[in-house]
Amino acid sequence: MVTWLQLWWELLIPFIVISLLVTLPTIQWSGHLIGGGPLREWLLNQCVLPWLPTDVAHTLVQWWMSATTFQEISLSMLIALNINVVLLPVMYLQGELIIRYRAWAAAKSLDLLRHSIRR
Repeated sequence: MVTWLQLWWELLIPFIVISLLVTLPTIQWSGHLIGGGPLREWLLNQCVLPWLPTDVAHTLVQWWMSATTFQEISLSMLIALNINVVLLPVMYLQGELIIRYRAWAAAKSLDLLRHSIRR
């Protein structure tokens, strides 16, 4: 039987994936910037700034322009944590489906084994 003690890590997958991606170094390849820097900017522009009032968004952009790489990564991890919180209900339902399916499969296997032994 699978329990939530075995699936606890599944609830953290979005946070872990986004955190790893934003910490990648930024490199230039074929004239394009690839890595964590563009992803950090995309997270800021698409996930934070549209939700903030204009004056707060302007202040955040001013701060972002003078932020160090560590500060950018720290803010991006906070954004990743918020994305993870939004996705928790979906991850919970996925975990429930896994638990129910594995319990059903184990019960079915046990029934088939009992049935074969009785013959």
